[in-house]
Order: sequence, then structure tokens, then C-alpha cells
Amino acid sequence: YQRRVHGGSGGVCKAYRIWFASSQGAPKVAKRYKHKHGFLEDHINTQMGNNVATKFNELVRKHSPLTPSVRFLLWHTILELEGEYYAIEDFLHGHFIKYNNIFGDAEHIPTSTEDVVQCELAAAFSHFSFIYSNHQYIVLDVQGVGTTYTDVAIVSRTASKFGYTDTGPNSMQAFFHKHKCNSLCQRLGLQAIGTMPASLGPAPGDLEESFAAANEYEWAWVDGEGATQAFDADMQHAIDEGLKKKVGTIRVCVGDATHHVIDLLNMQMIEIRTGVVSKIQKQLAPLQQMPFLQVSLGGDEWETFDDKVQHLVTKTLQKGLHEMTITQGGKEYLLDLQKMVQINLENEREETLRFVVFEPEPGNSK
Repeated sequence: YQRRVHGGSGGVCKAYRIWFASSQGAPKVAKRYKHKHGFLEDHINTQMGNNVATKFNELVRKHSPLTPSVRFLLWHTILELEGEYYAIEDFLHGHFIKYNNIFGDAEHIPTSTEDVVQCELAAAFSHFSFIYSNHQYIVLDVQGVGTTYTDVAIVSRTASKFGYTDTGPNSMQAFFHKHKCNSLCQRLGLQAIGTMPASLGPAPGDLEESFAAANEYEWAWVDGEGATQAFDADMQHAIDEGLKKKVGTIRVCVGDATHHVIDLLNMQMIEIRTGVVSKIQKQLAPLQQMPFLQVSLGGDEWETFDDKVQHLVTKTLQKGLHEMTITQGGKEYLLDLQKMVQINLENEREETLRFVVFEPEPGNSK
């Protein structure tokens, strides 16, 4: 038996409250994702958020022992129902609150002392995640019941690096532009933007563990301008094998000369001639084919937007934005890529949008 959870539909998935006969009446939540990579992206975002929470809780216990710890809902079960696949997690009883969103905005206005504590905790958690990641990403879209979080987003310096909800550096900047360090931030010693030392980054190996289950990620090094450069296939294999066999270093040679040393203990690459040190990290491997945006015609019929619109959609998401206006057939439409709806600006009629990863049939385009 299933029933839609109130307010349980977002840009990434639809959520349903379900009951299993074997669970003696305890409800669960089933999440059905709207695009192919939803399962992977949600799993990576949740695991990374949970890793951050572990370190955050350690700091809280040391400097603010009366502050409650935060925890994440982790799902380990996949349900197949009538040809659809769902991720199953525990149902959270209580008042569900969205503390901030993927664009860096605070969404909840506290109405009680307990509310204030929970809002400060969520804001401090997002702030801490930015420090913990050595300024590479921030945990946003913090939401849940009390201090139990679910469906968070990892927002990085490169939009879409961690999936559909990664809205990029503009959202990172927006969070800190509006964030005012609260009493918990101060107790934890979280330093304001502009004075945070790089030494507060993650311990070697922490990020690698976050990606353990993701076979669609690749190794890359960060160049002097902050851009990532993927290693070739041979180096991808060498790094994976080196980590598996616990090898400390890998030498990259041309002829008899050693050009670079890959330091797997500190996850960095050292150029022998110049001594330049570059960070090594995992990144989402580029898809062989970008998803196509479609609009519902009602029932089971969908139309695919033309190449021009597809290109504009990609550029919009890369800029960390979620809304764009297009003109089709002499009419103007607003595409909301967060709510996944198309709005006719003349009559405000809404149609559902979706991403698909298969090639549309010839002629079935808008």
C-alpha cells in the first residue's frame, strides 16, 4: 500500500509513504527518481553529507557538548514495484523543516527556542562543511525533522559536478553572503569567509571513501587556475590499483626520467622539475550523452525540446541558475528547472518537465 507524502515531490524525486506487511505497521518512505542518475547522485550526496556529519559531531562534542548531534537517514533497500524502482528509507515522524535550499537561501523562520537551536545547528553544519572540504564544496538543502537530515545537496565550485542539485559557486557565495555566524559557529571556532586556513581541509582519504561506491567517477588533478584535468585511462587504473594495494607513491616516467610523483598518502601530484604540487580528487565523469529535456503533452506523451533549448538548459544549470525563459511558436514560457515545470506566461498554465537519457525518436521534438 502506498500514499504520496504531503509535499513529497521535488525536482529530483517523488516521495511516497508506504507500509510493508512485515514491518508491523511502521511506515517507510519510498523515493522514485525522475532521471537515470538520481539513485547514484542521492547516494553520493548522502554518504558525503554523513561523512561531514561525523566530523562535525566530533567538534560539537568537544566544544559544545550540550548541542545535539546531527544524523543522516541512510537507505540500503531498493524496491521494485510495478516496473518502477524506489529507494526505501525510514519515515521521519514530526514537523519536517527545510532549513536552507540549493541556492544558499535560508528557508525557515524560527518560531520557538527549539526552532532557533535547530536553525543555528543547520546553518553551522553548512558552514562547517565548507571548511571541512577545504572550500571545495558545501552541504546545502539541509532538511529533515529536528536534527535528522535527508535529501541534502553537495554544492561545489563546478556546477553539476555532484549531480542535478549541484548549483555551483554562485550558491556557495549566496549562502555566505546571507549567513551570519551564530553562537554555535562561534563556539565551534568556525572562521568567517576570507580568514579560513586551508589546513582545516579533510584528512587524506576522507573524500576517497565518500566515492567508494561510485564507479562513474574519475580521478583528476587540480591545475593552477583551479580547473580539474582528468588523468588518462592508464593513470586512472594505476591510482585505483595503488590505493587498493596501499602503495604510498606512483612514479610517472617518460623514458628513464621521472616527471611526476603521485603521492597517494596525501592525494597530491608533485612535478619533479618545478616542485609544483597539485591536489588529486575524484570528479563526476562526463556523460557520454547529456540528458534531454522534455515537456509533458498529457498522458504518456512527451515532446523533446530542440537543440537550441537543450544548449540553453545546460548553460543555465552550469551558471548555478534554475529558471530560464524561452519562446516557442510565438509564445513565451518559463522553464523552472528546480520544480521541473514549464509555465505559459500568458495563461500561467503549467506542464511537467523531465530529463531523459535516451535519444528521442526522430521528429518527436519541440
